Amino acid sequence: MGEFEHWDREVHFESSGDAREEAELVAQIDLLLEGLTPRMLEVVNLIFLGELSQGEAARRMGVTRKRVQALTLAVRSRLMKKVIDERTEELMESEMMRSERRK
Repeated sequence: MGEFEHWDREVHFESSGDAREEAELVAQIDLLLEGLTPRMLEVVNLIFLGELSQGEAARRMGVTRKRVQALTLAVRSRLMKKVIDERTEELMESEMMRSERRK
C-alpha cells in the first residue's frame, strides 16, 4: 500500500469524543475521497488537511506548482461532482417519498 492511498486520518482528524459521530464522519470522508488517485490524495493531505501552500506541496511532491494547481482543481471538481450527485439523489428520493404519501 502506497503512502497516499488514503487520507491521513491519524494526523488530521481531531477527536470530538463521540466515537459514533467520528466513525460516521470518517465513513463520509472515505466515500467522498474514494476513487481519487494517490497523487490527488497526496494533494488532499498536503494542501487541504496539512494547510501547505501549493508551492510548498509542489516541492514536497517533486513536481511543478502548475501540476499541483491542476491536481487541486481536479480534486475540487471531483468532490463537487460527488457532493452534487449525492444531494440530487437525496432530493429525488425525498420527492418520490412525498409523492407516494400523497397517493
